[in-house]
Amino acid sequence: MPNPHEDSDRSFDADTATLLGRQFADAELRVNGVRIAVMGVLAIAATVYAPHLSRPLALTNFVVLAPMLAWAIGQHLFAHRTGRAGGRLFLANIVLDITATTLLLLGYGVFGDPNLAVKSPIFSIYFVVLATRPFTGSPRRAAFAASLATAQYAGLVTFLLLTGRLPLLSDPMVSGMQAGTTLLDEGSKVMMLIVAGVVSTYATGWIEATLVKGISARRNADARFRSVFEQTGVGVALLSESSTIIEANEALATFLGTTAERLAGEQLHGFAAGEDSDAVGAMAREVVSGERGSVSGEQRYVRGDSGPVWGSLTLTRAPAESGARLIAVLQDVTQRKSLEKELLKQAFYDQLTGLANRSLFRDRVQHALARASREHDLVAVMFLDLDNFKGTNDTLGHAAGDDLLSIVATRLLNATRGCDTVARLGGDEFAVLLENVRTDDDATIVAGRIEQALSTPVPLSSGVTVRVSASIGIARAAAGDGVEELLRNADVAMYAAKSAACGGHVFFDPSMHAALVDRVTLEGDLRRALDNNEFWVAYQPIVSLDSHEVLGIEALLRWSHPTKGNIPPADFIGLAEETGLIIPIGRWVLRQACQRTAQWNGRRTDGQRFSVTVNISVRQLESPTLVTDVQAALTESGLAPETLVLEITENALMQRAELTIERLHEIKALGVRLAIDDFGTGYSSLSYLQQFPVDILKIDRSFTDGLMGSGQDDALARTIIALGDLLTLRTIAEGVEHARQHARLRDLGCDYGQGYLFSQPLAPSDMDRLLEKGVLEVPGEEMIVLSLAGAPPAK
Repeated sequence: MPNPHEDSDRSFDADTATLLGRQFADAELRVNGVRIAVMGVLAIAATVYAPHLSRPLALTNFVVLAPMLAWAIGQHLFAHRTGRAGGRLFLANIVLDITATTLLLLGYGVFGDPNLAVKSPIFSIYFVVLATRPFTGSPRRAAFAASLATAQYAGLVTFLLLTGRLPLLSDPMVSGMQAGTTLLDEGSKVMMLIVAGVVSTYATGWIEATLVKGISARRNADARFRSVFEQTGVGVALLSESSTIIEANEALATFLGTTAERLAGEQLHGFAAGEDSDAVGAMAREVVSGERGSVSGEQRYVRGDSGPVWGSLTLTRAPAESGARLIAVLQDVTQRKSLEKELLKQAFYDQLTGLANRSLFRDRVQHALARASREHDLVAVMFLDLDNFKGTNDTLGHAAGDDLLSIVATRLLNATRGCDTVARLGGDEFAVLLENVRTDDDATIVAGRIEQALSTPVPLSSGVTVRVSASIGIARAAAGDGVEELLRNADVAMYAAKSAACGGHVFFDPSMHAALVDRVTLEGDLRRALDNNEFWVAYQPIVSLDSHEVLGIEALLRWSHPTKGNIPPADFIGLAEETGLIIPIGRWVLRQACQRTAQWNGRRTDGQRFSVTVNISVRQLESPTLVTDVQAALTESGLAPETLVLEITENALMQRAELTIERLHEIKALGVRLAIDDFGTGYSSLSYLQQFPVDILKIDRSFTDGLMGSGQDDALARTIIALGDLLTLRTIAEGVEHARQHARLRDLGCDYGQGYLFSQPLAPSDMDRLLEKGVLEVPGEEMIVLSLAGAPPAK
């Protein structure tokens, strides 16, 4: 296709030039059709009027019109229909059209009436049309056409005036009524042709410039779109009305695991996985129907053989000129989905065991309660606390503890029903949500299966096999119970099970809640007791079984509550252990006992000194501050270290044997003596006993009570006394309450004892009386003496 703009001041790309060439050819074809019609009408008119015209004038019509008509028909047949019409043919048409008109007017002016040539409105208008020449397609050609038409018309008028064929009038007012013309009339016509030509040239140039700008802007927009389309990392595709892919970029092909060429002709929803395919199709229909201008969603897609991936799809209507109905933008969000899944897991699942965590468990309980209220089902919750887990964790290490928790979690899942929710609440506490529970027997059956599952020894990855059990509290949801009430009741029942017997299960009873309230109240009182000086220390004498001489005292904590009176140690010592309050309380007892004993020893005039025994709990033994606490108490009181005896139960010694041995040696280095309390009731071996740097064995009162029987009931007491002699350890019998026990212990070789037979725990004032009088006699008990010197003999 010839380029009609080949002589333009501006250049177009090949595609634009081709398009403009086609449009120009169509316009030129229509103009030529008009030319044929005009020439044909003029030819017919000339033929009709030929008998009335002079011979030269008729000949002029023929000479001008016949060739022009032939030229127009010829170019239609051989140029326009064959697509060879171009810029040169257009220029030829400009010259021929204007020249033919000029020649025709010249003929009329020479052989006919010159006034017709210059005054006919038809010819004037036609000359203006020729001067403005529409569809030139170029400012240069528009200027050339205007200039040629103006010049030929001016030349024609000049010729007619110079040859005298057209009179030159001086008064423009009479030119309309007389033959001839004036310079003003013809100058105006020439000026009109010039102005028309300038306007035509400017309009053509403006149209071309605007066209160039529009094309440039469109080209830039297309280039930007193409750049984004091809280089973006987001998948983009043009879709038809039926979601068929017309064109896709490489990012989309990579996301779907194929090539852009293979995507063409495929339906986008065909790559979506499962039910997501219908979702993509529905999205496309919403946009195509005009229901929504844009729609977005996230779906799974199949990526070749690598499995499903997640994509975020946005569909929008495409511009009409794009040839597509939809633009699809598909972004890979697989990593984000994976991260969301991981975050969800972290938020609602225990990282160690994979079980539901506390947050998810509470949510499940809430939904279960709502469902049960609608369907009139029963819901129960179990709380489980592993027994002696702390010992395993501390002895074998945290890695072994984590291993044990993971195995327990697996066993809980296997022991429960598929509809139950198993959760780890933290530490060694687990919970189970039981739905569709008909009776208590259903919960009992599940609890039994859990107990059975945990009864099997647990082989750890380290090669060590341990045993584990759990205390289980069960609470049933009553009418009106919310999540908090149900979980609280299960927790209360679990503590009741733990207190009753490790490894069992207990159903919640309302009375347990009252006990819990009392416990919480007592804990609050206990926390305030130390600051309010409600504690005091009693001292029970340790005497020689032969002479009743007081050789030492044992410091025993007492609590005088402002409203409840004296609270027995058995009611609050365990609570102090659990809450950790035993550490500051034990530190206070240690300091009080050392100060009092140092004062009393300073008052003695017989040269003897009391030893003072202070009980140390498991929590204190594990505390890293114990050694410094003992050192501080000795330093502040001035008590001789060898007169302080720290008493530790046998079970406490064995809970963490290695750490205990190390800690005892540190204490021993201070010069303090050590005693094992309740000896014989634990599970220490002789090898461990030899490693512990102890000085004293205290015979548990249960063995002392056995001395009241007959036969071999005193065998254990005798064995402990013999073991003390073998290891050169002093033995002290506890709980001596009867003269018979006293006598039997003395016969077995036990030198020391303490108990109500000699003295109950004494207030500091009673100890002061003993120091003053040297003798202390309590009604119903045997008399005790401060020392043998200056005191009456024992009974």
